[in-house]
Amino acid sequence: MALRVLTKTASETIPQFIARLPPSRTSSEVCDWIGLDKTGKEWQPDEIGASVRREFELYCSRERMAEDNDRKEKRITMATLSKTVFEKFGAVQGKWCFQIDRDEVDHVWESMCHSLYNDFFEDRLQVSAAMPQQSKHCIAVLTNDYTDFKHQERMVKAVRSTGVQAKLFLKPTAASVLQLYPQRYPWNDRATSLYVVPEHQPTILHWAEFSKRNNISQSWKSTRLSEAL
Repeated sequence: MALRVLTKTASETIPQFIARLPPSRTSSEVCDWIGLDKTGKEWQPDEIGASVRREFELYCSRERMAEDNDRKEKRITMATLSKTVFEKFGAVQGKWCFQIDRDEVDHVWESMCHSLYNDFFEDRLQVSAAMPQQSKHCIAVLTNDYTDFKHQERMVKAVRSTGVQAKLFLKPTAASVLQLYPQRYPWNDRATSLYVVPEHQPTILHWAEFSKRNNISQSWKSTRLSEAL
C-alpha cells in the first residue's frame, strides 16, 4: 500500500502550510507523512526499478544458498547490500532521518522548511504524522546521491546549522521501498542504516565504524533478509 503524503499547495506560504498541517496535531489516521517539495512538483512515491528488485531477490537467494552449502550463518550489512545491489543500478537516493519529540516537532519542522527554500538542502523534506502510541516524529531530508560523500557532509552541516543536534541516520530509499524496516524484521534497530552522525557532532560515520565504537550489532542474519521475499 502506498504511503499517504499531504503536501503544501502552490498558493500557501510556509507559515500557512505549517498552520494547516502541524505535525504534532496531524493524525496518522489522516496521512502517514507531511511532505514539502520546493520545486512545486506533485509528490511522487518512492520507487525502484524492476531490475533492482530482481537483483535484490537474486542476492537473497545466493546468500541463502551459500549459507546452506557452507552450513555457516551468513551476515548481511547495509553497506554490502548497497554496493552489491542498489548502486549497481543507480538506486542511490536516500534519506537523512532523525527523531524529534512531539513538543518540539512543529518548531523544528518550520525551521527545516525555511532552510529548504533558502537552498540549504536539495528539493524535498518530509515529517511523520502524529501516531497515537508514539511521542516522537521522524523528519527526513531527501538526497539524490548518497554515494557523493562530500555532498553528504555538506547536507549534514546544513541540518546541524538549523539547530538540530539529534543523531542522524542515512537510509537508502531502496531499502525503504523493499520494506527493510526494524519494525518488520527483528534486526538491530539501526543496522538498516548506511551512515550515522552521532548527537551534537558533524562527522559522518559508516555504520560499521559507529557500531564498533558503541559495541552494537552491525549486521543481521541472511535468513532474516530472505524473509523479505
